[in-house]
Amino acid sequence: MTTKPPKAADPLENAREFASGIVPGLWPGASVTSIEPLRGDASTRSYARVRLAGGSGAPPTVVVMMMQDAAVAMSSEELGVFGKDGPKELAFVNIGRFLARLTEAVPTIHAVSPDSRLLLLEDVGDTTLWEASAERPSEMFGRALDLLADLQARATDDGSGCYAFVQSFDEKLFAWEFEHFLEYGVVDAPPALLEESRAELARVATRLAALPRVFAHRDYHAWNIHVQADKGLRLIDFQDALLAPALYDVASLLTDRITPERITPGLEESLLVRFYSRQKAGRLESLDATRSAYRLIALQRVLKVVGRFHYLADVKGKPHYLTFLPAVCATARRLLAASEGVAATARLFEAAGRDPSRAAAAPPAVRTAAAPPVVQTAAKPPVVRTAVEPPAVRTAAKPPAARVAAKPPVAQVAAKPPVARATTKPPAVLAAAQPPAVAEAPAAKSTRRRRPTEKG
Repeated sequence: MTTKPPKAADPLENAREFASGIVPGLWPGASVTSIEPLRGDASTRSYARVRLAGGSGAPPTVVVMMMQDAAVAMSSEELGVFGKDGPKELAFVNIGRFLARLTEAVPTIHAVSPDSRLLLLEDVGDTTLWEASAERPSEMFGRALDLLADLQARATDDGSGCYAFVQSFDEKLFAWEFEHFLEYGVVDAPPALLEESRAELARVATRLAALPRVFAHRDYHAWNIHVQADKGLRLIDFQDALLAPALYDVASLLTDRITPERITPGLEESLLVRFYSRQKAGRLESLDATRSAYRLIALQRVLKVVGRFHYLADVKGKPHYLTFLPAVCATARRLLAASEGVAATARLFEAAGRDPSRAAAAPPAVRTAAAPPVVQTAAKPPVVRTAVEPPAVRTAAKPPAARVAAKPPVAQVAAKPPVARATTKPPAVLAAAQPPAVAEAPAAKSTRRRRPTEKG
């Protein structure tokens, strides 16, 4: 269902106008009584909860997703399989429609504005899996893995044009994410060790790309899964779905951000065994092979996250993600020690990884780029160079322009309160709730070959 685009200039008032025009048609007699912003995420999306009154069968609330730029929201910026014009509809809508035929775990998309900047969604509430699992981590994370295994088994290409089946986590994308780590997650690295690690990670990318691929959410973690008493687990932020190794979403669920503070290595092992016993799609030949592949995939993802969170702070002005880095770096060390073929990268991480626990005692350092790092003095402002251009794999929005860092990046204002999401059946996506964040000042910047793009 579509409606006339709103005319108001204020985003929240835009959202209210949009909802007010849609609600009476969906639920005769219903009207909008109030609207309140919700906390956003690392993307260009923001959300607002709309409260309703009256009407037959109208829910108490719905959610409006607001896009800062519909072109960027079409797909992840580091992917570009749709050509220069991009996809014809929001990936969120396209993939949500596909998933709605397979599961009731995704929220309903009630309406989309003609310019694709506003979506009216089912509200999935504020309780994330992270919050719901505080007292029962084994049970709740186990349920999430069961849902994932069943979804992977059923989510096969049905010829309907789902975007997830025309984009893949291939060797080029794995390698680009490793490079993202080397550029933003490493400082003052010895050149020889940096090159040794780069060659080592290229071999890991080749190994990961050879694993069988299945439908993957790509951000399947405890803040993108909501829990409702009457409807169970609800999935949000699935717009970046693509084909990837089956264990990618498993690694995301069990190692993302501060998750290892709750999912101990022993519990991680038992949950991995649980997934393997239920898995049908992309299953490897043995549990030992599964363990080995899982460690490498989890390592790849956690190193990408180290680079990504520093990128969000340094380039996008979102320093609150740095509060997760102590836990993320601890996970990186654990996986580096447990994985084969990454000895040079383990030495590099110890010598030059941007770990906040070390940064407190050290002076600001320069990020590692393709060229030898340029050390900047404290008396001079940081110099920003052109960053790394991502590989073409998914929908490419407009490449972001290089920013000048004469001043530290200006933090962007996130939508406020807790995150909300849809509350009914099929497709849609909302913002994932996240634990409280503590901002840390970003490190000084250095020469970079290209500017990476921001997912979401």
